[in-house]
Amino acid sequence: LLKDRLKAPANHQWSIGVGHQLTDRLAFSLDYLNQRVSNAPVSLAMNLSHPVTRVRPLTSRFGTIVVYDDFGDARFDALLFSLTYDQRRTRLNFGYTLGWAHSEFGDFTTNDYPDSSAYNLQRSEGDERHRFVFSGLTRLPLGLELSGITILASPRPFLVTVGADVNQNGSPGDDWPDGIRTMRQDGWRHWYRTIDLRLGKSFPMPHGA
Repeated sequence: LLKDRLKAPANHQWSIGVGHQLTDRLAFSLDYLNQRVSNAPVSLAMNLSHPVTRVRPLTSRFGTIVVYDDFGDARFDALLFSLTYDQRRTRLNFGYTLGWAHSEFGDFTTNDYPDSSAYNLQRSEGDERHRFVFSGLTRLPLGLELSGITILASPRPFLVTVGADVNQNGSPGDDWPDGIRTMRQDGWRHWYRTIDLRLGKSFPMPHGA
């Protein structure tokens, strides 16, 4: 079921930053990003069967009734730092992002909570706290070019439940440990890590080939 008038999702964001050329070859920038999302689509699972009485509160003629609404909110704040070294044959880049992501709903899953009060602003699945990016390119003898990129990122949270309908509203999807919807694995072994290297050489081609 849909509301008579569903509002269009709104995304408001602004940023402010500063950059400076430290030397002829070294420059840095620092930015702050603020993003707010409102009127995001959400859904409510109504007419759920009571886990004890097995009675459906609205009508026994239908099963679960999913109602779509537009009151979902989310926000993202981040500090972004970059450092660039540019020499005639070599260019190196270092980037770091410190971010905080919060939402009233799961980012990558369907929620269908039975009560609108379950949609409260918490740390989201996209709350990646730290991300480091190293990239560079250098020209080697014999016309060769060596480039690469390395990414390190702290683990993201994931949705959790206690596995039982503790509040007895017909759905175990809104029963979270200590009321917290997500959990994050700590430790270096849970970090995202990738290294990509490329060695290339350009060859001239005949005109029109």
